[in-house]
Amino acid sequence: MANLIKSNLYKLFKRKSLYIFSMIYTALSCMSIFILKIADEIRNKTAGASEDMAIKVEGRLSNFNDGLSLGVEFIVNGEALIFLAVFTAMFIAAEFTHGTIKNIASKGFKRKKIYKSIFFSMVVATIIMLGINFIFTTMVGTLVTGSIGIGNIDKLLLFKIIRLVIIEVLLHIAMVSLFVMVTMIFRSSGVAITINLCLLVFGSAYYQFIETIVRYILKTDKELNLINYGIQKNLYLAKATVNGGDIKQPLIVAVVFLITSLIFGTIAFKRSDIR
Repeated sequence: MANLIKSNLYKLFKRKSLYIFSMIYTALSCMSIFILKIADEIRNKTAGASEDMAIKVEGRLSNFNDGLSLGVEFIVNGEALIFLAVFTAMFIAAEFTHGTIKNIASKGFKRKKIYKSIFFSMVVATIIMLGINFIFTTMVGTLVTGSIGIGNIDKLLLFKIIRLVIIEVLLHIAMVSLFVMVTMIFRSSGVAITINLCLLVFGSAYYQFIETIVRYILKTDKELNLINYGIQKNLYLAKATVNGGDIKQPLIVAVVFLITSLIFGTIAFKRSDIR
């Protein structure tokens, strides 16, 4: 298992696409900060305001007009999932295309371990992409606002922000676990990218469709609100934990999606032929 993980991490760090996607994602995030600044300056001039520029984000973090709050905001907004959906499909599909997974399986490695090692490498990729973005958006945010914001945060609030980041990263990993499952099943980068992006773009529609079927089977008109238990919805709901919101639901959703996708993905991979 350790050798499989080392091998996958070696290939991951050598893959230029990881750094390219991370740079594009980070560049777009940093550009949006400058766009927010320009928009704010235009608004202030139009309103005849003379006060300093203030960039605000949703939730309790809107109280911080500093680099740290902006860095955190770009972690919790979920935009990294678009790039992770594409990268995950490309990385894993290439392993099938080049016959790497077939060669590993032929050496006697259990498929369960192969699946877990690939998933672990995607977890590392997720952390790298989010980490790079956080560092640079915090730096740019500090440059734009003139404050990094650390001195304005007490220990309790700092703990809540760290807890929020951990929850959001876990939710990202849970979604990436779905991307891994899809790619390990279909093994084609084109098909996997399409399905992964559809999960992101049309996620709410899927929950509504499932709810309609469940309500029909149960013969009830009661609103089930299944969309509230989706990953993307909880990426947003988790922000409220900084201001005393429920921490249980985002955590439970992340863990359930993570475990479920790992189980189904592993079972599907075990029962499929490797070509």
